[in-house]
Amino acid sequence: MLSAQLLGRLQPGIATSACGPADPFGLYANFYFAQWPFIQVFFVCLIPVTLMVSGSIDIHRTIQKTKSRIQTVVMNQPQQLRQARLHRQMLILMISSIMIFFVTTLPVSIRLIVAAYEISVGKTTNLIKIISDTGILTILLSLNYAINFYVHCLTSKLFRDEFIQCTKIIYRLAGCTTGNNTININHTIMQSVATGNVQASIRHQQPPT
Repeated sequence: MLSAQLLGRLQPGIATSACGPADPFGLYANFYFAQWPFIQVFFVCLIPVTLMVSGSIDIHRTIQKTKSRIQTVVMNQPQQLRQARLHRQMLILMISSIMIFFVTTLPVSIRLIVAAYEISVGKTTNLIKIISDTGILTILLSLNYAINFYVHCLTSKLFRDEFIQCTKIIYRLAGCTTGNNTININHTIMQSVATGNVQASIRHQQPPT
């Protein structure tokens, strides 16, 4: 049974497996099961994908217009090949990011719609099936944040070069900071030792009273 005060859960200790409204017959339950899945599909999956596709098309058209405008500028063959390869890599990365986002988010939205339909027709759903489906879809959704990094590293030399360059800069900054701290510590120790030697020399030179 649903046991929490606000959102509820179907099994104690597994709050993320099958959340839902505490009152299965209330107004919020109708919104949660009948309307919220479709809203989530549009705002979580379809609208972001549409915006990313539109942005990619606009970027591609802008690049093509820019290339047509600078034809008067003399460029040698290696530079032209490098620019074409760079634009092709950027376009491939954008398309791959859109496809990964769509593949990892659409199943979650479809599962929500199927669950809403099953509840609307009064179909009994097994709790173990809900937990297993939700766990698998959660893992798939979390892959959206990790796969893009590996795809960029494995397919784009430009991204690898930029990533390695940023890593070197961070390493140098960390090394400089550590080196400065070490220098400051050594300088402080040397000053303390020098001050102690001077004081000892002064005490040694003073005549006994």
